[in-house]
Amino acid sequence: MANRYTTEVQWGGDAAPWHGNGVFVIGGRDPQRAVGLWATSDDDGKTLKGEMQYGKSEAWPNGEGRIGFRATNVGGNRYQTEVQWGGSSAPWHANGEFVLGGRGDQRLVGIHVTSADGGETFTGTMRYGTSTTWPNGEGQIGFRARRIADVPVYRLFLARTGDHLFTRDKGEAELRKGEGWADEGVAFTLYADAGPDRLPLHRLFSPSGACHAVTSDEEEAAKMAANGWVREGALGYVDTRGGVEIYVLHLRKGDTVIDVVATTNAGERDKLAAESWELRSSPGYGLP
Repeated sequence: MANRYTTEVQWGGDAAPWHGNGVFVIGGRDPQRAVGLWATSDDDGKTLKGEMQYGKSEAWPNGEGRIGFRATNVGGNRYQTEVQWGGSSAPWHANGEFVLGGRGDQRLVGIHVTSADGGETFTGTMRYGTSTTWPNGEGQIGFRARRIADVPVYRLFLARTGDHLFTRDKGEAELRKGEGWADEGVAFTLYADAGPDRLPLHRLFSPSGACHAVTSDEEEAAKMAANGWVREGALGYVDTRGGVEIYVLHLRKGDTVIDVVATTNAGERDKLAAESWELRSSPGYGLP
């Protein structure tokens, strides 16, 4: 998805420092990017109402005008959104899940941001609501955002050998499906580029165990390679600070690893751990 943004906020004047504000998802169309969002909440962030605007696309070479926007919080900073065009009595249309806000205990209650470069960056203001520290909510603060280059990682399974495969290459995923691998969808989304506090997530293959593995631990990858595992490159980059945690579990037969699962689903993690899979250290965090 092309709609993820790393965000920062500023308070204390134009010369004040900027502070990390988490990853937002702004926009529900791919590859058409949002270029404006103007929304407020009158219920401390449970819902948002206002307008948004999408930029250029094949159908709209000059971009679209403003359309109605509404959103309902579905947990944390996630919102299910809808849009409306054609007047106040026109129907509402599903617009995907947005992530708006970067604080765990304080919901966003206002955002007024625009993009002058087709959705690559946003500038404007936002406002957070009530919290223990701010029982009456906060005032407006400066906001800026830059689009993140991301990469979905697909998960496939070959029942004949009991091997899970992870790939960022859609072509490889399609080829493997033609060879009998079951498509298990997108396992997680990684950063496409290196950056501060990011580590490459390596893919390796064991000819003896006939299985693939992933790790962000270079020392572990080197040790595995010394024991016969084949390095197959990096799938992308995980963040070491936070985001969507990736869990890795190993299934062994004696001392040999025969399957590896990586997942962001805590329920799947717990189910496999109860079935004698070994829960390994998390390699890091993916994108929402």
